[in-house]
Amino acid sequence: EEQEILQQTEEMRRARVASSLELGLDAPKEAKGGEPVEFKLKIKDPFGAVEVANLHYRRTNEPRFSRLPLKLDDAGLWVASVPAEWTANKDGAWMEYFVGAEDRTQAVLRTVGSESDPIRLALSAGDPPSNEPIYGKWWFWTASVGAVAALSVATFLLVDARTSVPTGDVDPV
Repeated sequence: EEQEILQQTEEMRRARVASSLELGLDAPKEAKGGEPVEFKLKIKDPFGAVEVANLHYRRTNEPRFSRLPLKLDDAGLWVASVPAEWTANKDGAWMEYFVGAEDRTQAVLRTVGSESDPIRLALSAGDPPSNEPIYGKWWFWTASVGAVAALSVATFLLVDARTSVPTGDVDPV
C-alpha cells in the first residue's frame, strides 16, 4: 500500500511538472534532400525537470522511428540536425517526426507531435555533397600533370639557354 501511495504521489508530481512545461519548436516545413535538417527546441521549464530532449524521426511508411538526442547549446536551446545522408532521396520524400522532453527517469513529460500523430516535413529530391578528397577528382590529376609538364619544359629551356656553347669565331689563345 505504501508503494502505491508513493507511485501515485510521483505520478501527480510528474503531471504537475508536465502541465507547467512549454515547448517551442523551430523546425522547417520543408527541406532539400541531401542537406542536413536542423531542429531547435526552446523549453520553458519552471521546475527544472527536463534532463533530456529527443527527436524521433522516420520516413513515411517506415515502421520505426530513429531517435536523435538534442543537445543544449549556450543560448539555452536544445538543437539537433538530421544528417544530409539520411535526407538524400531521388524522387522527394516525407519525413515524420516528433520531439519529446524527458525527466531524469526518462519519463516523457511533454511532446510536440507524437508517435501516433507525427509532424510531417516534405523533403525535395537531392543528394548529399560529395566528401571525395580533392586528389580523387579527375581534374586535379589533369591539372597536376599539366603543371608538371609545363614546369619541365620551362626548366629545360632555361637550363639549355644557360649551358649552350656560343657559336662563331673564337680567337686562338
